[in-house]
Amino acid sequence: MQILYLAIILGSLAFGLQSLAIGMGGKLPIFYRRGRAKALALAASIGLTISGLSIFTSHFLNLNPLFLFATVGIYTIIVGKLTCGLKNVLIEPTHLPEIQTNDADIEKMLDSRGFKKFLKKEVKDEVKSSG
Repeated sequence: MQILYLAIILGSLAFGLQSLAIGMGGKLPIFYRRGRAKALALAASIGLTISGLSIFTSHFLNLNPLFLFATVGIYTIIVGKLTCGLKNVLIEPTHLPEIQTNDADIEKMLDSRGFKKFLKKEVKDEVKSSG
């Protein structure tokens, strides 16, 4: 039974990452890119908590090893749902700067890329269709 406990504790990082993936959804890679050490430390602490809770539950209730792995899965889902509320706290939204552009700048940009001739045709087509 101690070997199973050791296997659960060694896999705690995977359980933590799985619960973060459940809770944060597609924002987990963003959280990982902004701070790898912070993301891995959080995943390891969550994983150790899940492992500890499942070992304690199975030992306290005197469960079979199969139920030990079932409690790990259950606790992973529960903690993942709890971390769903923390994703806005963990990842601060970044605000994009407002870009002030006018028609002359847009036409200059299109002209430098060779698309200005398409713009003029499109504008003429809109005038014909509306008139």
